[in-house]
Formats: sequence, C-alpha cells, structure tokens
Amino acid sequence: MTKNIDLLIIGSGISGLSVYLEAKKKKINNILIIDKGFHVGGRICSKNLNNIYFNHGAPFISRSKIKKSLSFFNLLKHNKNISRTVIKNIRNKSQIVYYPSPMMRSFFEYFNKNLIIKQKTKAINVERDGNFFIVNCSDNKFIITKKIVLSVPAPQASELIKKINPQIVNEINKIKYSKCLAFLIAFDQKVDIPKYSFFEDDAGDLSTLFCGITFSNNQTNSVVVRMSNKWSEINFEYDKETLIRKCLLLLSKKITHFKKYNISSTYCHKWRYSQVINWLSPSIPNVNKDKSIGFAGDWTVGPTIEDAFISGEKVVKNLL
Repeated sequence: MTKNIDLLIIGSGISGLSVYLEAKKKKINNILIIDKGFHVGGRICSKNLNNIYFNHGAPFISRSKIKKSLSFFNLLKHNKNISRTVIKNIRNKSQIVYYPSPMMRSFFEYFNKNLIIKQKTKAINVERDGNFFIVNCSDNKFIITKKIVLSVPAPQASELIKKINPQIVNEINKIKYSKCLAFLIAFDQKVDIPKYSFFEDDAGDLSTLFCGITFSNNQTNSVVVRMSNKWSEINFEYDKETLIRKCLLLLSKKITHFKKYNISSTYCHKWRYSQVINWLSPSIPNVNKDKSIGFAGDWTVGPTIEDAFISGEKVVKNLL
C-alpha cells in the first residue's frame, strides 16, 4: 500500500506530464504517476522494429488553434531533438508541424528526469474514504491519495469515478473518439515517395501516408499509413493479419509506388481512442466541487497535442 500521496496522476500522456510539471511549479512534491503502459507519452508513441522507427500514435506535433501555451512552446524550442517543417493539410493549405528525431517518443526525454512513475500499473477502481481516495491497482496494491487527476481517455475516466461522481460521468459519456488503424510498411530498398500525402480509401475518405520517420526530403525505406476514421471504424474488428492484407491491396490499387518495390516487413497498430471528435463543454468544470478530483486530456479542451498540454496546466490551476 502506498500512503500519503498528495497528488496521484493516472495516465502519463502529454496531459498527465503537463499536470506533473505544473504541480511541481506549485511546490507540490509528493506526486505519483501511474500508467498501464510501458513508456510515458500515451498516444504520442513509437516503436523500433529492427531499426525501423514507427510512429504509430501521433505522427507530428501541431500547435493549438484555440489557445497557445508559452510553456509548451518552450518545450519545443529548447528540445534539441525537435525540428519543424511545413506540410500541406487536407485543404492543401500550408501547416507548420514539429517532429522529434529519431522518433516521436524522443519528445519525452525531457520528462524522464526526476519523474516518479509506476509503469505497467493500471487503476482498477477508485473509492472515497473521508478526505482521501483509495485507488485499487492491477498489481493488487492500493494507493491512498488526497487528490487525483485523471488524464486517461474519457471512457476510462468515466468508469473509474462512476460511483463517486455520477453527475460528471453523464457529461463525460458524451465524449466521442475516432478509431484509427496505423500500418508500417518497410521495403528492401530506398523508395521515393512524397513526405506527406493523401489518398482516397475504399470507404470514400482521405487516408494519409507519411514517408519514413522524419519529414526530410531524403529517400527512405519505410512508410507509415494512417487509415481514415471511416475506414478504421468499418474494419477495426478484423485481426491484424487480415487488416495488413486489406491495406496492402488497397495501396497497390491507389498508389503506383507500391507496385515497383518489394515489401520486407509490415506492422499494424490499433487505436480505439485515437483522436477526440467532440470534447467537454466549456461550461462543465474540469474539477469536482471540493477540488479533489480533476480531469485532463484532449477530451477536456481540444484535439491537438498542445491542447492536451494546456488541459494539464488548466486543471492544476483549478485543483490546487
């Protein structure tokens, strides 16, 4: 049993890490993060498959259209691993994006210093006992804390507090996400493909293709394909081998480049909560009445990585 935690953060995505940084600024020292995954970053994640990097989560970092965070900008500015480039969006308009090298997970090297975190630890349920919360975890241990910030996807947050705060649960359950299927396709030689392009999939929506891990103009031997929300929704429940076959068949019909190169390896990743479609109404507070539970994440503010970061700053301001 872990006792006397002043602040427990559930989830180590960008919003949870933002909560940690902001709480430290407020001189809150007894902070613990728990996360069910193996790495920090949440949906900003990467895999190294035989020295081929696969950004199967967020493909790049874009700034918020609603609000700008100076702290977030400073993270981008002072991180030596981060570069920026210009891509064309769906409407063929130029957009500045940021990308860490050699992979998206490199963005979080800054956070790894002095971070107190328990990985591979999933919160099963949360109960209230007077002025404290008791969190039952997947390792059959309990954590006792004064305050909690839930920085997990909305359905998981709803499940954790359904017995404690059913009123806010009704609002959280209105949040919707898009599913996403992401594929890595590696070739046995360098291929010359536009660094960022769109193609229409067989669901009638635009899917995206990223050339390699970085957005440089150099040739690469891998591409990352992110299928559209509609295609992903239709095909999500197929097994991964079937999904890879369906993806390759589609690409061979749509993109001529795939017909003249030999494929050496493939990989498929499923995101059930890929990107938030609608988020919490601004009229709904991100903390409960006695300021003991807070909520952070893209579903509380907006869809970009910076929005998720801002949500962490915002909840700490209201919670502490």
